[in-house]
Amino acid sequence: MSHILSLSFFNIEFFFCFNIILLTLFLMGKGLSLKLRKFSVLNFKEQFVLTVNTQTVNFLFFLFFLLSIIIISLFNKRFFFFDLSFFNDNFILIDKFLALFSTFFVLFLSNSYFKLESILKSFEYFLIVSLSLLGMFFLISSNDFLSLYLSVEFQSLALYVLAAFKQNSLFSIEAGLKYFILGTFSSGLLLFGASILYGFTGTLNFNELDLIFQFNNVFKDDYLFKLGLLFFFSSLMFKFTAAPFHMWAPDVYHGSPTIVTFFFSLTPKIIFLGLFVRLVLLVFSPFEVFFRFIFFLSGFFSLLIGSLASIYQLKLKRLLAYSSISNIGYILMALSCAQVEALTSAFLFFFVYIFTTASIFSVILGVRYFHNNIKIKNIFELMGLLNFNFSVALIFVINLFSLLGLPPLSGFIAKFFLFLSALGSEFYFFLYLSILGSVFSAVIYLRMIRLVLFNKFNNIFFYKPMESSYSILLSSLVLINIIFLFYPSEIFKIFYSSIINFFKTDFCVNFIF
Repeated sequence: MSHILSLSFFNIEFFFCFNIILLTLFLMGKGLSLKLRKFSVLNFKEQFVLTVNTQTVNFLFFLFFLLSIIIISLFNKRFFFFDLSFFNDNFILIDKFLALFSTFFVLFLSNSYFKLESILKSFEYFLIVSLSLLGMFFLISSNDFLSLYLSVEFQSLALYVLAAFKQNSLFSIEAGLKYFILGTFSSGLLLFGASILYGFTGTLNFNELDLIFQFNNVFKDDYLFKLGLLFFFSSLMFKFTAAPFHMWAPDVYHGSPTIVTFFFSLTPKIIFLGLFVRLVLLVFSPFEVFFRFIFFLSGFFSLLIGSLASIYQLKLKRLLAYSSISNIGYILMALSCAQVEALTSAFLFFFVYIFTTASIFSVILGVRYFHNNIKIKNIFELMGLLNFNFSVALIFVINLFSLLGLPPLSGFIAKFFLFLSALGSEFYFFLYLSILGSVFSAVIYLRMIRLVLFNKFNNIFFYKPMESSYSILLSSLVLINIIFLFYPSEIFKIFYSSIINFFKTDFCVNFIF
């Protein structure tokens, strides 16, 4: 009976990944079938019709994934596939669900973005996003160093192309090159660290590593082994945009197309958060003290650099990049607590961060100048937002207050759970640093709020009415935030139960060969 359950799980997981592959092949074939004579590009009408079709396919695929989530969550089992190279359970499914949910927000706004920006070959964008999402799903399910490295490179190559997707912009090409060069360097660190760990243990599989560390404590005092761990996790910190490995993020976020910056801000970080929880607190659990120090140090620098550097930023996307780095600092501080409640609070914080960031990017993408159809790029261009649309300005200000942590908004509730977990684990220094980082972040958020609310005399900015997709998404996000205000404990219980089951379940369950 257990073998039948494992096989059914395998079929669902394989069918799920196989559908992403079918989706990418469909987009590729659809795009190639519309090629014109003399190697000319698609006209705007043809590429817009194609993006509408791809939007429908992605929406149907999103509904299919929700159905598979419900089916698999009925069985609280952990299962392996592809010869123990990958595995899945409820915790990984929730992490995938958050990643797909954030990607759905990006895809929902992509049609309107390409329509307003008049970027041709937009079908390639949906193709590359699907491929990167597939690589991220393989990454969070990877069960050895080799599959992890291949998955990291799979999703990274797609992200490099997305950063340089706007071919008529020198900033976009520069962002893609910077991301590619620094990403290649981080991949080298990952391989070097994994090779050191393999030299000591003689295995690549995470299950075998866990068994070795449980019955052999000889590596705890070996500094060369810890050096390999440092190289390995430094490369993952690079992908997580944690300081001091953040140097690529402001330039890449600023140079990439805004819809791609929206994608970079959410989906990869959700996957790497789940990967850190899996690796550090399960596979490398004997080195908990070492990783708590690393997470604390990186979280401290992320809070400090992200908060202080954002004060001097005038470009919106660079400001949001440093704001993202400071928010990563809160999550790393929660990971350094090494408590289940702290991990649950980190996922709850990211859950709120998804909706808040989606609302802010919806305003940035949707508000455009009337005379040249250009979106706002500078914080001083927000001065006419209140005169343009009171409801949009109000939603934008409320989300800034939420990032600031003003009660009783959802951002305050998420930070309250983080601070409560710090008190429960007696990590008081984390609490002091987080409050200090919130004070520094308040400077730039209050500055933007002042520009929106108290500069009504400035009438030099005239904006176009927002597209319907941006208005629909903003309304939906407001509704979701209201629901979260009334039921935060229910969402907390969902993350808590998945993490508890993740630690309670043994590795050796329902093998599939």
